[in-house]
Amino acid sequence: MPDAAPSPANVDRGADPDAVEYHAIEIGAGRPVVFVHDVYGAASNWTPTMEALSDDWRCLAVDLPGHGSTSRVDPGAGLDSIAGDLAQAVSSLGAAPATFVAHGAAAILVMRVAAERPDLATAVVLVSPGLVPMSAVSGTEDVGDQWFGDAYGESFFVEQPGRAAEEGDRVADLDFGAAAPLHAVLASPAAAAVLESARPLGRPTLVLGSMKDRLVAPSRIDDLARRLEADVEFMPTGGHMLPVERPEQVTSLIRVFLEGL
Repeated sequence: MPDAAPSPANVDRGADPDAVEYHAIEIGAGRPVVFVHDVYGAASNWTPTMEALSDDWRCLAVDLPGHGSTSRVDPGAGLDSIAGDLAQAVSSLGAAPATFVAHGAAAILVMRVAAERPDLATAVVLVSPGLVPMSAVSGTEDVGDQWFGDAYGESFFVEQPGRAAEEGDRVADLDFGAAAPLHAVLASPAAAAVLESARPLGRPTLVLGSMKDRLVAPSRIDDLARRLEADVEFMPTGGHMLPVERPEQVTSLIRVFLEGL
C-alpha cells in the first residue's frame, strides 16, 4: 500500500459555465475506479478503500454537488442533468472507461450514468444501494444531529455507534442549503423509479449489502440485485455506512470483483 494519501485531482467542467464544478481526489495508477459517496457523505469516506487498492488501480473519488468543495446544483436541476455533470467530470479526469463504485443513494446516479454512457462505465459496484426520504432531515440546522443522531445513527453504524457522532460532527460542517437539493433529487419519484424499474446494466455488476442495514432492508437490496442480474454479497456485520464502518470487508469484495474483470 502506498504511503501517500489521495491528492486533489483537476476536474474541468468543460464549455458549460452552468455545469457543476466537481472536486475530486485520486491515488494510484492503472485501470480507473471511480468512487461516489452517499448523500451527506464525502469523497474521503472512500479513502481507506482507495489507499488499499491503489497499488493496482487508479482510484478516484468525487464530492457530490453541494458536498465538500463541489459546487451546488442549480435550482430545478433534475436527475439526468446531475448524472450528466458527473459523467462529464469523470471524462475530464481522463478516467474513462472506469468501474464505478457507488454508496447508498449515489447508486441511482451511477445507474443513470451506466445507462446513458455505456462508453464511460464498464462495470458497476453498488454498496447499500437505496434512498432515504427528505423527511429524514427537516429544517436547515443541526443536520449532523438529525442524520447521525438518535433517529438514524444506530442504522448507519450498527456495531460502531461512536462513529455516528464523528460523522455527525463532519456533517454539521456542511452547508445544508447547498447539500439538501441533491438529497431532494435523490429522494424524488424520478429517483425511486430508477430503482423500481431497474433492469440489467449490460456490464458486470456487483451489489453489496449488510444483513444489519436498518435503512435499506436486505430484502430490497436482494431484489434490486436480482432485477439487475448482478452478483450480490451480504456482510453479517456493519450498518448502512459499510465503506466507513467495514472498509476492510468492502475493499476485499471490491478487489475480488475488479480482479475478475
